[in-house]
Amino acid sequence: MRILLIHLSDLHIGSSDDPVLSRTDAICDAVQNLEYEPKAVIIIVSGDVAFSGQEMEYLAAGEFLERIRWALSTRLHSRSSNVPLVILTAAVPGNHDCNFTSDQQARNYVLDGVLRQPERGNDLSVARLCLEVQEPFFEFLRAYAAPSAGDDQIECSRLHYEYQIKIDGETVTLLCCNTAWLSRLHETPGALLFPTTDIPLNRLEEALTIAVFHHPYSWMESTCRRQFSEHIERIADFVFTGHEHVATQKQYIGGPRDPRPTILANS
Repeated sequence: MRILLIHLSDLHIGSSDDPVLSRTDAICDAVQNLEYEPKAVIIIVSGDVAFSGQEMEYLAAGEFLERIRWALSTRLHSRSSNVPLVILTAAVPGNHDCNFTSDQQARNYVLDGVLRQPERGNDLSVARLCLEVQEPFFEFLRAYAAPSAGDDQIECSRLHYEYQIKIDGETVTLLCCNTAWLSRLHETPGALLFPTTDIPLNRLEEALTIAVFHHPYSWMESTCRRQFSEHIERIADFVFTGHEHVATQKQYIGGPRDPRPTILANS
C-alpha cells in the first residue's frame, strides 16, 4: 500500500491575492517524486485554512486546494495509466477558522461555563452555540474536502469526523478532531477541552489510522491533555497538528500495533 501524505497547515488565506495561492506548482514540485506510483494522495490541512473564518477566504482556499489536487492527479496519473489514484483532502478547523466578527458575549459566557464544568460540553445545545463561529469552515469542508475517486466513506459531525478509504483492500482512516471548538479571539495555552470519550478506541481492523487536529497537546487543560494524548496515541499511527508555526516530528512507542511507533508531526 503506497500512500503519499502531504501536510499543509496555517495557510491563513485572507484574500484572493494571498501570496500562498501562487505556490501550487512549488508544492507539487516538492512532493511529486517522494513516492513514484502512490495508490493514494492524502492532503492533510491541520487548521487555520483562513485568516478570519470568512466565506470569501474559503472560496480562495478551496480553489487553491482544487488546483493542487488537479496538478497532482495530472502529474501522477501520467506515470502509469494502470494505477488507480485516490486524492483526498482532509481538513480540520483552527482558531483562525472561527469568525469572531459578530457579538461574542453569549458564546463567551457559555465558554466560561464549559471551562468551569466540562460536562456541560456534552449538551448538544451548548456545543451548537460554541460551534456557530465555524459555520463558514464547515461549508468549505462540505464543498472541497472530499475524495475525487475510490471506495470511500465519510462520517461528519462538527467535533469529531472521519474519512475512510479502501486501498488495496485495506482501510485507511483519517480521524479529524475539532480542538478549536472552544477557541476565542485571544486564547492561551492550557485552556482548551475536547470530549475524548467520543472517539472510538477499536481500530485494530484498520491498516492505518491518521489523527489530525489543530492545537498541540500543550494548549489543552491538564487533565484533558493527558486523557486526549493517551487516547490518540493508543489508536493513531500518525498525528498531524499545527498552530505553533514550528515544524517538529516525534515518535512514541505504543501505538495500535505495537511496537510500531506513533509519529507526531507539528507545523
